[in-house]
Amino acid sequence: MSAIRFLRGALLLTACTIPLSGFSQDEVETDADSAALTLGDIVVVGTRVRGVAVEDLAVPVDVYDIQEITTTGSEDLTVALQKTSPSFNSKRNALGDGGLFHTAALRGMSADHTLVLVNGKRRHSISFPRPLETAGQGTTGADLRAIPLAAIERIEVLRDGAATQYGSDAIGGVINVVLKENAFESTASARAGVTAEGDGRHFGASSNVGIALGENGVLNLTAEVYDQERIDRAFDTSHLDVAAPHDPPIGRKMVLGEPEHDIQALFLNAVVPMGDGSELYAFGGWSSRNGRSSGAWRDPVWAAERLVGPVYPDGFLPFEDSTSEDQAIALGYRSSFGKWDADVSWSFGANTFDFGATDSINSSWAAEWLQRELDGGRSLADITFDEVRANAGPASGDSGGTKLENWSLDLDVAGQIDLGGNAVDAAFGAEYRREQFGIRAGDFVSWGCGLPDNADVQPTPPPRRAIIIADDGTIGQLDRLATCGHQGYPGYSPVNAQFSVRDRDSQALWADFRHDISDDWNVEAATRFERYEGAGSSITGMVGSRIDLNPTVSLRATASTGFRAPSLPQLGFNTIVFSGDSAGGLSVTSHLEDGAAFEFFGEGSPDLQHETSRNLSFGAVWTPSPDLSISADIYRIDIRDRITLVKHDPDCAAADAAACGRLAAERGIQHITNIQFFANAVDTTTSGLDIVASRDWPFMEGQFTLSGTLHFNETDIDKEIETISSSTKSYIEEGTPRQRHRISGSWTDDDMLELNLGVNYFGKASPQWLLGDPNCPGEISPAWIADASVRWLLADGMRLTVGVDNLLDQYPDQVNQECSDLLNGVLGWGILYNPDATYGLSGRIWYTRLDATF
Repeated sequence: MSAIRFLRGALLLTACTIPLSGFSQDEVETDADSAALTLGDIVVVGTRVRGVAVEDLAVPVDVYDIQEITTTGSEDLTVALQKTSPSFNSKRNALGDGGLFHTAALRGMSADHTLVLVNGKRRHSISFPRPLETAGQGTTGADLRAIPLAAIERIEVLRDGAATQYGSDAIGGVINVVLKENAFESTASARAGVTAEGDGRHFGASSNVGIALGENGVLNLTAEVYDQERIDRAFDTSHLDVAAPHDPPIGRKMVLGEPEHDIQALFLNAVVPMGDGSELYAFGGWSSRNGRSSGAWRDPVWAAERLVGPVYPDGFLPFEDSTSEDQAIALGYRSSFGKWDADVSWSFGANTFDFGATDSINSSWAAEWLQRELDGGRSLADITFDEVRANAGPASGDSGGTKLENWSLDLDVAGQIDLGGNAVDAAFGAEYRREQFGIRAGDFVSWGCGLPDNADVQPTPPPRRAIIIADDGTIGQLDRLATCGHQGYPGYSPVNAQFSVRDRDSQALWADFRHDISDDWNVEAATRFERYEGAGSSITGMVGSRIDLNPTVSLRATASTGFRAPSLPQLGFNTIVFSGDSAGGLSVTSHLEDGAAFEFFGEGSPDLQHETSRNLSFGAVWTPSPDLSISADIYRIDIRDRITLVKHDPDCAAADAAACGRLAAERGIQHITNIQFFANAVDTTTSGLDIVASRDWPFMEGQFTLSGTLHFNETDIDKEIETISSSTKSYIEEGTPRQRHRISGSWTDDDMLELNLGVNYFGKASPQWLLGDPNCPGEISPAWIADASVRWLLADGMRLTVGVDNLLDQYPDQVNQECSDLLNGVLGWGILYNPDATYGLSGRIWYTRLDATF
């Protein structure tokens, strides 16, 4: 969009002038009260009525200022929140695709059940549904790493179901990112670090500039760059002596850990007063992340049909080069009309995920060339290695991409109404939202079978037999079909693109009421009507109350219903994966878009429906003194018709012959052996407990703060509406730790010196990884992960931090011997650890950071 291009250009120009744009309070006369629209402990989330302090809410809301976030030592907001927020969880892939995305989840839910706001407005989600079998499979959610920390003033985390107040996706909670709105100062920071193993070197720099606009307006600009080398915890397997179908083992490895990546981001936040209590505002940003991750090692023995012998005689490791780009902008007008405030806004957000394969091969390309040569009268003895290599096709190419766009119009009003002489705080709103999703097809070599001039989507007889190096060292053919598409990261075809297109409208009306029955007791009620095109409508409600039993003890409770509409990527995503099978044929796995499995095979349903939820929570807060606070909240979340991935093996030779024939005729998908699709497959119950405590006191001529959080949660599948795999079930019930605790201490001496120490506990998780192989149990043992930092004031406005993450250099338990024999002896992958460990595989990381304020 032209607006986004204009925004990006303006920000880039500003970023280039940041070193020249520092302003001090003496240089610019600005009304501080007008520049800051938030007042102390007044928060945006937790209620839609205006001016409610966090300590008066009926729901638990945690507020973290940017200093507390940066004290964690991370440049990644997801990692920082995992160290601070009790029920926050984030999982990144250590293998395969999707490793670029850093999404958020609360209270044991998935990323799809956590709504992310920026300045109170809905943030767009990622466009790639992450089909790889892991925790969060098939979900999207907002990517928090796309928002630079330098742009953030504070984070508000609502740990309660809030779909009635905020709409779809807020079943597990809400995270609101409040951007800086400061015209008085500018900041700059630089960070560098490395792991104890010497890899993962990273460098990041950011700058935030506040500029006064007129008397009371403000323009706040942020720029960030970041670059990180890959972190690899795989190992060379050539020394292993284990039973394997080849002797000796090939001895190669994969890449296991964080992918190498770089980030560029530009953000703005602006407010321009218009007089009479009115103002225009705008905020948004652009970010781009490029990464490279590895696939699985292709061995010339067990994966011969996936490679071309003369090209990769010892096997190969394919890589994925990917780019995730986010664009967002919001424009609005706020004003007061008597006792009422109104806010009308337009917002746009988009994510594009493009990827391609490198160091790969489409083995069917050379296989068809060879078959044509043989059909023309040549013999295998006449074919040379150089000829095969010259006709093997490109080793890299564009695999296509996914794109999700949404824009919305919102009208919010808040004020007071009189009901029988009682003043009731009220808020009303309406929203119209438009979303679009689609797949972009890649190069033919990334998805096709054979040569481009015979552009079959699927192979047909005569077979394209895989090319190998025979025992006598000459060119040979395998009794298996060559695999189609680029290995590791096959692309999307025009057929995938055709059936992926989805767009829909949604409309919502909501109301929120809050009343103080007395100085010590308040009640709140809200309701929402929302209609999603294609998925139906939903009416939800919420009631909550808070009562102060005495000046130190308060009770709070809520009950609510909620919903989540299926995401457009879940509706439109589809793809095809090929591999040769042991019977000499071709195994074809097809991920079908919404409704296609029902249309062809009677599986699933014609349309994905809303997930619905019921949320109950009860909590107590004890504040015996201003420097001591303890809270405890128990909760239960019931989700009906939860969307997850379902698999089916059609019998194309008998019962499903007609359906398979239709699929081949209408889409060119032949030889299909299994399908997978999203379905409203299960009902789940999640229950848990959050405990949060903090204490401040003077210590050694400074101030010491001790804080702790305890989080317990458990998710159980109550009912399987559709049959799901044991591995999918394990990721839902046991894919994330059931316990997450943290204790941290911080001591500061009038900002001259600051010492920080924190310890995170990650409880046991037991996902059934590696396709459920019984030799590779997925249990991840509990672990304590410590981090520490020291910060000095070097000069006025300049601070240096030296810190360490994972101080004790903790890793998950190594895989057992049987699993190692399979992964490393047979497959040659070099995997020591379960890649699903929530705390990652990086080990100890040393870093230093320099911050300057102007």
